[in-house]
Amino acid sequence: MKALFNQLAQWWRDRRPLPEVFQGGIDNDLSFADYLDARCFQEARVQTELLFSKLGLPTPEPHEFLRATSGALVFVNKYSFLVRIERSFGDESVNDNPWVLQPFGAMEVKGDNKLVVIEICPGVFPARKDADLDAVVLGMEKCGGFSFEDRQVANVGILPYKIPAFPRGVPVVIDRPSAHKLSRDIAPIKKALDCMGIETDPQKILYGDIQQAWKEAFKNGIEAAAPEKIKNFLDLCAQAKADGRAIDGWNARLKGGINGAFYKQHIAKCVAGRYAYNGFPK
Repeated sequence: MKALFNQLAQWWRDRRPLPEVFQGGIDNDLSFADYLDARCFQEARVQTELLFSKLGLPTPEPHEFLRATSGALVFVNKYSFLVRIERSFGDESVNDNPWVLQPFGAMEVKGDNKLVVIEICPGVFPARKDADLDAVVLGMEKCGGFSFEDRQVANVGILPYKIPAFPRGVPVVIDRPSAHKLSRDIAPIKKALDCMGIETDPQKILYGDIQQAWKEAFKNGIEAAAPEKIKNFLDLCAQAKADGRAIDGWNARLKGGINGAFYKQHIAKCVAGRYAYNGFPK
């Protein structure tokens, strides 16, 4: 009986009307498809819907996705990952630096006069302290070759990987579009690892098997992806959630009101709950 009560309480928390402060991140009038079309992401929208279908994920309804500065985000509790559909920064995108969260997989598709990137990113713990932000900023400055534009704690997460320099877990930039590569030199990556006092990128240890499974599944594009290889990718994602390598950090308990620095997490938690309840068997 208690378990049933908790389920009903959670259902209400996820379905109750949205506070007005949330409206900046959720479009009330447009569907997921219409929102992407309005951003001139028509071709990307078609590919995104196809990818969702291949992954066995429902297309989000209104109030089930988050508007981002350069696209849209979908939070998937089932696998503790999120799908980012955003404008691509091409060679400036950071996909190999230990200070920036690296996706399980990504693909670029054409938009209207622009490239759009679809990424599947692991969920991580949300950062809570200014020290986490300071560590990332200092680390990126020391390794050089990278910029971090939107510097706030809410854009930093904590990997579930502890090292002597970071006994609570390694901090990383989770707002990927706010990090940019300033050169193609690989030296900054080595400097980043030296700054952390380690030899191997923690994200390769945590997610290397999933990243490889994505490459194998989608190396010939979304339409040609083999079902058994997609299943292997999803099985590895589920295993990462089960063993704590992927965390739905947007559902973490927060102190303070919804108007605070972490109001976006409140929005993410809300839309993730709606997507989970509407999209998957209860």
